[in-house]
Amino acid sequence: MIAPGLARRYTKALFHAAVSADVVDAVGEDLALIARTLKGTPDLALFLGHPRVGQAQKQELVQKAFAGQLHELTLRFLTLVLKKRRQDVLAQLAPEYSKLVAAWRNQLTAQVRSAVGLTEEERKFVGAELSKLTGRNVILEERVEPGLLGGMIIRYGDKQIDGSVRHHLEQLRGELKSARIVFD
Repeated sequence: MIAPGLARRYTKALFHAAVSADVVDAVGEDLALIARTLKGTPDLALFLGHPRVGQAQKQELVQKAFAGQLHELTLRFLTLVLKKRRQDVLAQLAPEYSKLVAAWRNQLTAQVRSAVGLTEEERKFVGAELSKLTGRNVILEERVEPGLLGGMIIRYGDKQIDGSVRHHLEQLRGELKSARIVFD
């Protein structure tokens, strides 16, 4: 496994080039396509990582596989990565790039888990409150988990707000146990 720092450096270089060329979204789509292709075609990933396959063969295969599908900047970048023998960073580029784009656009993705689906009004309220709290444009990713019983759990960055009924019941249970309340 390649160090995440190396993938981050390559991704930053690509991102800055994409900003300069005004092709941020196109490059992001390209990286997502590359990630899907590598995941869906394990033989391609093995071929690109095989030490006995020459760099010229790898570059030729990539040129043929992605011809007409990738922006020229992405294709040149991909060729450079292969030339530097860093094909092991390819799978990590798309998520790193997405993080850079989100920061550049002052966006924050928050995961919201709730017992039932949120109404449009609740969605707007949660988004607005998180925007006030973080000072960023919030994008909500929702997931329904009936096991929460009610309420919701919101996770963004390295923070979590647990307002679920299950969590409150567990807290109450712990408080009652520690207080050693005896019911007659």
